[in-house]
Formats: sequence, structure tokens, C-alpha cells
Amino acid sequence: MASIQRPFNFKIEIPVLFHVIHDGPNGFVTEQRLRAQVAVLTAAFSGMTGRHDGTVNAETADTGVTFRFSGARYKNIASGANAAQSSWFRVRAGLSPSDCLAVV
Repeated sequence: MASIQRPFNFKIEIPVLFHVIHDGPNGFVTEQRLRAQVAVLTAAFSGMTGRHDGTVNAETADTGVTFRFSGARYKNIASGANAAQSSWFRVRAGLSPSDCLAVV
């Protein structure tokens, strides 16, 4: 549990949408791993992280920020796909920052 308390009651939930660009098995990330990463983000921003040696980190604080897995979009750029196709997807993959945190 976080040892430093917030002096105010601020809470926000940030939806996270992943864009996974892969070449078949190369770079493919399962939804399970993406969800686990969202849990790590929430733990870190909630002051629930420990040190690398497993001891409690007393210098953490609950920021009031949590993250929610909002989904994953997958784009398979097969070995024959050209760089322009990959660039096109990267530029157009994100949503408005006001909608969610888009991770490519």
C-alpha cells in the first residue's frame, strides 16, 4: 500500500488502446500481456510498486490515476508489405488524446 497520501481527492481512469504492428509471429503481443501491462501501469500510479529486490518502496504515492484496458488493434504487415504501408498505419492508428491513451 502507498505510504504517501494525496492531500486531495483526485481520481481519473484512463482507457488504454494498444495498436500492435507485427510481422506474423515477430512483434506479436497477446491480449493477456497487454492487459498485464495495464495492470503494471495502474500499480505504479497507485503507489503499489516495490523495489527490484522485492522490498516495499516507501517513496511512492497514490496519484489517483488508474488505467483500463480499452482494447487492442492488430496490423499484420507481412514480410512483403512495403514501408509506406506500415507508416500509413502508424500515423492513422491513434485516436484523439481526449478519447484514450493510444499505444503503438
